[in-house]
Amino acid sequence: MSSLAIKQLIATLEEQLQQRPNDSSVKARLDKLYAERTDAEKAVIAATTAKMHQQELEQKKLDKKMKIKRYEPEAEYVPPPPAGRNITCCDCAQEFFFAQKEEELFLAEGMQPRKRCAPCLKVKKDNQPQPIELCCVGCKGTFTFSVASQKNFKAQGWAAPKRCHNCRAAKKTKQVAVAVLATE
Repeated sequence: MSSLAIKQLIATLEEQLQQRPNDSSVKARLDKLYAERTDAEKAVIAATTAKMHQQELEQKKLDKKMKIKRYEPEAEYVPPPPAGRNITCCDCAQEFFFAQKEEELFLAEGMQPRKRCAPCLKVKKDNQPQPIELCCVGCKGTFTFSVASQKNFKAQGWAAPKRCHNCRAAKKTKQVAVAVLATE
């Protein structure tokens, strides 16, 4: 039976079922027609698929015979994941990504791989001492109190200097001269 005939029969039987909802013979015929319709649709799909497949094979044979290369559409490009590794920050215990190129750069410079994530690294850098500009008591000029000097003064337990290097040297020579005169 053709698919059009099946559709017409289904329509008439559905009308009959609406008029007589308890008629089991109509329900049984309707179920049988639904199954036939489904089978017919599957057969049409299978025939269409087989026909398309056969056409593709024939086209490939023809292309091969005529030495034509057809390019299949490529799948959407998905970039590969970045090379590197995840490292756990030693301060906040969060994982961060350390790129392979960054790691190679660190090794080329002779540095150890990073241990801290970017936010913790910034906090550590902000807490580092910076060079300070101080005003000299002797010459009234300004001088730079370097980071190394700050660390040295702190280790010795000294306060920040009040005089620049030249004024300190001049005061020291003056004290030595006074001490030499006092001994004479």
